[in-house]
Amino acid sequence: MKLAALKEKTYRTWLLDFLIEDPETPIQTACTDLAFKSVIRDRFGDLRRKSTWENAFVSLKAVSMREHNSHSQYLVEMGFITWPEKEGYSEYVPQILEQFLKTDGGMDCIVTGLQYALKDGLAVTTKPAVLNFLKLGYQVAKRLELEHAFTNAMAESMPLLAASAA
Repeated sequence: MKLAALKEKTYRTWLLDFLIEDPETPIQTACTDLAFKSVIRDRFGDLRRKSTWENAFVSLKAVSMREHNSHSQYLVEMGFITWPEKEGYSEYVPQILEQFLKTDGGMDCIVTGLQYALKDGLAVTTKPAVLNFLKLGYQVAKRLELEHAFTNAMAESMPLLAASAA
């Protein structure tokens, strides 16, 4: 993703949560909103570096997804599979998932979402996409040394996985 687009996506993610707290905030741009730039600089570093914006986007997106999660299946299907493709940030899904799993209750949300998708059927995506996300979930959990918790949580889904593979 180009830096300008990354800055704007980061700004829109931050703005969503900021506007909830203060709906009178005037909407600007990532380049002109001084409060936004101050937050990003203080929390993530040098505004001239793409890595700063990547870290900011990933972190803010994961927290926003966790705070605004109304249904775990849609979180998995929409938040981690469909929207990233449509919105052009699929390259950041592994990092977003990593940050999400670090949030309080993040693992439970992901596991529950996968279980609902496998048990109740898919609302908006395909079985291969969900199975790929399941593999990604395991890889990220392993990197975080949470693979046993992830595997144990998904153990009751093994019959569902077998049925979905058929």
